Amino acid sequence: MLPLTAAAATLLALGLGSYRLGAESLWVDEAASAGFALGGPGAWIADHNMALYYMLLGGCVRLFGHGEHTLRALSVLCFAAGVPVLYRIVQLGFGAGAARVAVLMHVCNAFMLELAQEARGYMLAVLLVLVAQLALMRVLDGAGRAWIVAYALTQGLAVYAHLFALWTLAANAIACAPRYLAPSRERRALIAAGVSAGTISIPLLWQMVGTGAAQVSWIRPVSGASLLALPVVWTGGSKLLATVSAVLFVWFARGMWAADARARRHTRLIVAWLGVPCAAALLVSLCVAPMLLPKYLIMTVPALEIGAAVALTRAPRKLAWPLAVGLLLLAALRIERVYRVVHKEPWRESVRSLFARIQPGEPLLLELPCPEPFHYYVEQLGLSTRPPPRWPARAWGFPVPDERALARDALLAQLAGERPARVWIVSNRSHERPELGPLTGHYALELEQHFAASANETDQLFADTSASRITLRSYTLVR
Repeated sequence: MLPLTAAAATLLALGLGSYRLGAESLWVDEAASAGFALGGPGAWIADHNMALYYMLLGGCVRLFGHGEHTLRALSVLCFAAGVPVLYRIVQLGFGAGAARVAVLMHVCNAFMLELAQEARGYMLAVLLVLVAQLALMRVLDGAGRAWIVAYALTQGLAVYAHLFALWTLAANAIACAPRYLAPSRERRALIAAGVSAGTISIPLLWQMVGTGAAQVSWIRPVSGASLLALPVVWTGGSKLLATVSAVLFVWFARGMWAADARARRHTRLIVAWLGVPCAAALLVSLCVAPMLLPKYLIMTVPALEIGAAVALTRAPRKLAWPLAVGLLLLAALRIERVYRVVHKEPWRESVRSLFARIQPGEPLLLELPCPEPFHYYVEQLGLSTRPPPRWPARAWGFPVPDERALARDALLAQLAGERPARVWIVSNRSHERPELGPLTGHYALELEQHFAASANETDQLFADTSASRITLRSYTLVR
């Protein structure tokens, strides 16, 4: 039976995740998720990442439609489902008191909540890694074959939810390395579990060979500031919370040298769970291509929460209770920002504004490297039934009837001869006004409207945030 604290935390996770779930527009990656999910098996593996998530999401959208709530609900469910698993991991290794603190820290983590309200595979990856860590703990404690199979399946499939889950497999291997030295039944079980999980991952890794680093070209190079900001992002954006959590985790890590063998084993597993993926991502970022992004390492955040929670319960009671309450309150205060601040570019609002003004037949140019969210809202808001404008863009996942997919230069040349009364341009990668080519001198700017999401300093340390601003412009013919 699920303990009261774990049950309450699970319900709280469902409530927090469901609240204002459709308040913000889908951003480009979420619209891409919808497109991949609707595309069938060929599309699920086309992205070289999150194939398992696209497959599950494909079932959801076929049953319940592809509205914003439906697309994001799977992540909310995975977020909530991970709470009792996290509780059991901490209870098994460190006691019920630490488990209660850990799940409350997890549910009140604004970073986790923000991604729990996003139609991407991060929460599925977190859930599978949590189940894998629980299974590995049981294997280390001498459990039977069922837990070996559970570890192999969940850890292997986690890679299909997000590629960086592969680092947790490496972390587990390093944490269990001392157990490989002496021949035993446990050694055979660990080898079987690790090899099976790795084997399940091979098809995806084979597919990834030769894909290059183009998909992560927008991530900024590693800097000292970004490394320091990593725990700040993971703890919801609070520098104080990040500092205290890091100090508590270091205090917790001392347990790797504890006298009790079981305590050493479990502590080593948690420390490796956090440390190895971070070190691997940093090494790849420095030697191959920048890949250090907080959400790519989200599978390690529960380890930080576990370490901080265990350290709190081991501290003197007069210090532990005020510190635990203070940390939870500080974390909860960050949740308010998740609901108040616009984090995703407002495509819904910009498309509505555009179609409230544009007239049938007026040409529209999309200066959008990724037009998926634009097409999504044209279809979702029922605007595709209106006489469509002309635009030089591919209909990626949500085709608009009678769309003319023309190259930009070809359309500009065509418009120069037709001389329409008004031309519209939508852009989101450049703050500068686009070149009009052969239309220059014949058209004057009539309207310029901006729609922007919030991009704080921490976000800017890790990635290009230029796509967070959408601009609508209309030009009228100079008579």
